[in-house]
Amino acid sequence: MVLGQPQILGQVKEAYSAARAAGAVQSSLERLLQTTFTVAKRVRTETQIGSASVSIASVAVDLAKKIFGSLEGKTVLLVGAGKMSELAARHLIQQGAHSMLIANRTFERAVQMAQTFGGHAVRFEDLHAVADQADILITSTGAAQPIFRREHAQQFLHRRRNRPMFYIDIAVPRDVAPEVNRLEGAFVYDIDDLQSVAASHMSDRSREAMQAEAIVQAEVERFATGQQTLSAVPAIVLLQQSMEELRQTELRRMQGKLQSLSTEQRSAVEALTRGLINKVLHNPLQAMKTAARKGDLTVAEAVQQIFGLPAQGSGEAATGPSAEPASAEQASDASRPLEATRR
Repeated sequence: MVLGQPQILGQVKEAYSAARAAGAVQSSLERLLQTTFTVAKRVRTETQIGSASVSIASVAVDLAKKIFGSLEGKTVLLVGAGKMSELAARHLIQQGAHSMLIANRTFERAVQMAQTFGGHAVRFEDLHAVADQADILITSTGAAQPIFRREHAQQFLHRRRNRPMFYIDIAVPRDVAPEVNRLEGAFVYDIDDLQSVAASHMSDRSREAMQAEAIVQAEVERFATGQQTLSAVPAIVLLQQSMEELRQTELRRMQGKLQSLSTEQRSAVEALTRGLINKVLHNPLQAMKTAARKGDLTVAEAVQQIFGLPAQGSGEAATGPSAEPASAEQASDASRPLEATRR
């Protein structure tokens, strides 16, 4: 639901690791997933799709970091125990916030939350007495009137010796009076502010998504072309193996006449016969590859008939259509001359 959210890729990687450990990932899926991870990294590198926060909680954390520079050692006061404020608190702690104070009208709920975050529960009637200890105050109560007014914020700043204080007001209606934001050292963001920033960032991500989709589309076409080429690999490998066997058979047949040759002359004969095979196979191999890229395997079948090779899947061939090449490198090697295959 969130453009550029990295958790999805993380889930795919976890699934891949589990499947691979269970022996359930074969060569085709292996190639697909490895390509997917590479493309995902390219999208992250070449676009800004994941650079701006788009959730209310993460936007709040980003704003807090801009105000304080670093959240290391900062104290958070959580007023109310709603889902949104809890999520924002989790983000803040992950970014280095030091300690957590939790105040709630139902004290038992505050104690429960304090155990979750490793913080300290505060009775609601003591809220104003301890609020100045917080660098970041997250509030989300059901109060009909603001519970933090201008005079409260002035007292907090005085007791803090004017060190800045950041208010994240997620309550509707507001828990923090608007005039608090006019005080120097008090920074107030309500739910409308956070949603506005998140929407702006989402718009930025949407523009980046267009570039990301272009990258993905190009890579999909490239992968599909590679897969189509692989469909001709069994026939290519079979042809090369057959021609190499023919070459070796002829050399063995002429072994008696070649015994008098020097090592240098034997190497020349090897090079000559190998070169002839390469030249004979060059055009058929290229034609098979070109046709396979278009999804056409009739050329490969015709070449097999011309050279008298067994049809794939007949049981006579060493490499059938269901036997995939061991790696992408083999697919590449299969299109090279016999010299490369022999190496």
